[in-house]
Amino acid sequence: HITSPKIAVTATGAVALDSQGRLNGKLDLGFAGINDLVQGLDKAGAIPREIAPIVGALAMVGKPGQVEGRKGAIFALSFDAGTLKLAGFPVGIVPPLF
Repeated sequence: HITSPKIAVTATGAVALDSQGRLNGKLDLGFAGINDLVQGLDKAGAIPREIAPIVGALAMVGKPGQVEGRKGAIFALSFDAGTLKLAGFPVGIVPPLF
């Protein structure tokens, strides 16, 4: 759990590595204040400027829910042999970690 006056982030679930070093498992990530988080990352130069609107739009994909007692969004992430899925849809590949 990470909290600040404007932002709260939570994660629940379990992720493990298979024998080839690929991620497998499920995580529920909760964000409250995601727009403040994205703006802060953008201002700090931590994400490319053109990515910020995309991340903000992805916030609408999450299910509404409470995150550390605040109104936020919950995102269902899963990893299947390194394939990252958001709400069951493949969105990327995480390379083997070893």
